Amino acid sequence: MRAFEKLVWPITAKQLKDWIVQIEFEGLTDKDQLAQLSISLENYQPRGAHGMMTGSSTWARIQSHQIRREWVGPGVASLHLSAYADEKRLRLTVSFDRLMPDGEAQRFIMLEPLEITAIKAK
Repeated sequence: MRAFEKLVWPITAKQLKDWIVQIEFEGLTDKDQLAQLSISLENYQPRGAHGMMTGSSTWARIQSHQIRREWVGPGVASLHLSAYADEKRLRLTVSFDRLMPDGEAQRFIMLEPLEITAIKAK
């Protein structure tokens, strides 16, 4: 039996307010780990956007560096998306990488992206 085992912790997210998302992840144990959360943000590109005359609606990755991260407590963080208030629809995916004691990398990911709608600045 190994002295350590890989853990399976899901990352979950839910929209609390128009521009605030709560992240829950058991592997988030201290404030310094907020920087280790890898955040992917996409905006909705309706059919015909950006000169596309044909095809279906798509999602396009956008810069996520303006997301403010806040420590709530062990296993809980909030993400503030007010910088994206002009977007009608966003899709958020969060992952977390760590090294096992034997040096092997382990990645935790959300099972599916969180779709965020009606983001409005207040």
